[in-house]
Amino acid sequence: MALSPCAGATMTTKKAKSKTVDKNLELVRACYVHSLNIIDYAVVSAMIGGIAPAAFAAALSYWFLQCAAMSRDKTELEFMRWTRDFDLVWNPIVEATLDFVEHFEGEADFASVETILNLQHKFGIKHMELTDEELNEHCNRAISVVDFLFERLSEESMISVSVEMAILVMWLKVAALDDQADPEAYPIVEQNITTVVQLYSKVLQ
Repeated sequence: MALSPCAGATMTTKKAKSKTVDKNLELVRACYVHSLNIIDYAVVSAMIGGIAPAAFAAALSYWFLQCAAMSRDKTELEFMRWTRDFDLVWNPIVEATLDFVEHFEGEADFASVETILNLQHKFGIKHMELTDEELNEHCNRAISVVDFLFERLSEESMISVSVEMAILVMWLKVAALDDQADPEAYPIVEQNITTVVQLYSKVLQ
């Protein structure tokens, strides 16, 4: 049966939209990879320099909420509410992410787990028992690093949701180095980050 001109036009429009979506996804993915590379290099270098992983976990969670608020056009008031009470957004997002890992049945490349173990054993990046005063000092240093890092990223044409994705993945790597998360969670989430974002996005609505 021949298609009517209208039907043909509809199919053409759908194809055009599909190409646009695919192109947008490619841009988001490329920006995510670029952001993760920059964040990973800076944070790992700083931890090799002696800053505790726990301090970076705190700094990254704050910046994740900042990017999540920007990418969803949230008000400054809503963002401040998120940062005052982590049970509102951050903790549910972490729970949703780890739940995805727990029920994951697909395939993943776990080569990066060896990298995490190497950073712990060869470079001494591991959980530190710190006093409140010491932790506060480490957090201030981590915040300085992360602030400088995101000032650098803001100078580029970055996509906020891509940076958000990169921060969550990096947070998992830091948490694994701090013995607060299973190292295998990092590659599983890193390789399925777009699915994870879709799962936790309802928390941010």
